[in-house]
Amino acid sequence: MRARDVEGEEDLGHQILHPCDNQLVTVYGDTIHRNDGRHLDGGVTDDKVWQRRYDRVVASPHPMYNPPKGGLGHRVVSTLAGEFRGVRERRWNSERALIFAACVLRKSPGVIRSRDIRRRVERRLQLWTDGHYDALVQDIVGEAMRGAGSGRGTADEDLIARKYNSMVLDGKLRAAVRFATEQGGGGVLLPTDSCTKTGRPVMEVLRSQHPDTRIPDFEDPHCIAFEHYDEVPVEIPTDCTPEDLETLALRMSGSAGPSSFDAVMLRNCLLRYGRASGELREELAAWVEWLSNESPPWAAYRALMSRRLVALDKQPGVRPVAIGEIWQRCIAKGNLVGSRAEAKGACGSIQLCAGLEAGIKGALHVMRLRAETNGSMQFRAGEIDDELWELEREEGEDPSWIAAAEEGLQGESEYGPEGLTLVDARNGFNELSRYAMLWTARHRWPKGARFAFNCYKHYARCIVRNPGAEPSILLSREGVTQGCPQSGILYGLGLLPLAEHLRRDDDPQQPANSTVLQPWYADDMAMMGACTRIVRVFQLLMEKGPSVGYFPEPQKLYHICPKAEEAEARAAFEAAGLQVNFCRGKRYVGGFVGSEAMLERWLDPKVKKWVAGVE
Repeated sequence: MRARDVEGEEDLGHQILHPCDNQLVTVYGDTIHRNDGRHLDGGVTDDKVWQRRYDRVVASPHPMYNPPKGGLGHRVVSTLAGEFRGVRERRWNSERALIFAACVLRKSPGVIRSRDIRRRVERRLQLWTDGHYDALVQDIVGEAMRGAGSGRGTADEDLIARKYNSMVLDGKLRAAVRFATEQGGGGVLLPTDSCTKTGRPVMEVLRSQHPDTRIPDFEDPHCIAFEHYDEVPVEIPTDCTPEDLETLALRMSGSAGPSSFDAVMLRNCLLRYGRASGELREELAAWVEWLSNESPPWAAYRALMSRRLVALDKQPGVRPVAIGEIWQRCIAKGNLVGSRAEAKGACGSIQLCAGLEAGIKGALHVMRLRAETNGSMQFRAGEIDDELWELEREEGEDPSWIAAAEEGLQGESEYGPEGLTLVDARNGFNELSRYAMLWTARHRWPKGARFAFNCYKHYARCIVRNPGAEPSILLSREGVTQGCPQSGILYGLGLLPLAEHLRRDDDPQQPANSTVLQPWYADDMAMMGACTRIVRVFQLLMEKGPSVGYFPEPQKLYHICPKAEEAEARAAFEAAGLQVNFCRGKRYVGGFVGSEAMLERWLDPKVKKWVAGVE
């Protein structure tokens, strides 16, 4: 029998309930609370005090020492385990547990000798044990403010080499390679910067990329959300053992979330401190089962769901990247140990982002096989995009393949020439209907649905740091929240009814070569087939997609086909009122589809960048 969340029930009483809320209540016993839950305390009397302390700490990054070797390090890790245990036992909320490490282990400028580090950590651990929390918070916040700069810096080759070496020695191999090969990119934008595409303030762009909750309208004839199921599957309890956490610890990677605790630090704490590490593994395993099988009060783990939001320069444009707490990512992966296979089976080959082995390679292979079988997409030697050959051609001369292209069409079917159309959706993961996603997950992923619901039953806070100033806060109200290992699976499940609907509506009575091939990888959809059939499927996508939070952008459609087939393909799209971009090749989910000449142009700059990184 699942314990009642009385405070949550009272909070829901202040919210207008829509039919979709009632539907979720029937399958979860609760629905989405359209607030961030900061007004809830979970029965902890000093919760507001700890929220203020937490807010001050997470406003700045805090580089940390690893817990020292020997007895002191064991005490630090054991105390850390005790802090998380206290949350489960409802003595305090997760804000306290998450700031412990920064308060005790934060680095101090000039303190680099092992003996000095030990003395500093020991004294700070004693202050924590004695209850001097405000003094510790004030000290580390002061150090962070004194060390705050502009948030940017220029790096010469020597500095890049030293940082690369340091990251390798810390075990951050993937991050080190990315750092070495991505120099010269746009980097991180501050909230006060301007978007390199629109000129708008970055903070304004970030707000526009986090939409408000959309309530599914059951009376809309185009609504396919909350699809019918004959029965609700029984929830199977999730089991997690300390051994599972030990295995996961070896594979954990990634940057630090709001609390500044990163994957390398977590791995060390879970593996290198003997009995204390075992104690921490047992506690995290208990957390996996608590969030997977129960309905804990949101206030208990509210801070665990917060994200550190970073704005990356797309050159041009802004890409929001949310980095979740490493603790939440570890717990989520603990849930996936027992539930991933079920999610993978539910998505199958329809949605490849759930982890189907070799799914991306399979999608690329089946498209190439389709082209070979039907004799379509046969590019002539040297074919490149129109704007490229027009720019590069000699005065008054056209490439030889242009004349050849005028000789006639290739790979033509009853419904016109075949090609590949790539679909781009607005704002991707942030637009998915959260209501529809949780409904589908409950029926198709019963082993992971309770954990997912616990993560999304309130709005998560996204913290945007501003060096030397107060951070800005955004709420994740819709879509899947970035920074969680389950986000890809949940996004795939959320779009599964749409993908299935489009496949059913592609006429099965027509010959096989007229059926549109529709591989999906998260929000990346491709359609391969005859142009008139592609147009029909895309029109259905425009009609049905918004009801589940998928908003295709027609102006960003790219159709890949040989030049000889472009005129007829263009006519098919324009007849439906679609202005499509035509090209001879384009990147697709990590691979490339198109002519050999365009493939070479795509690969060449990447090879040069890799070579520069090695040098």
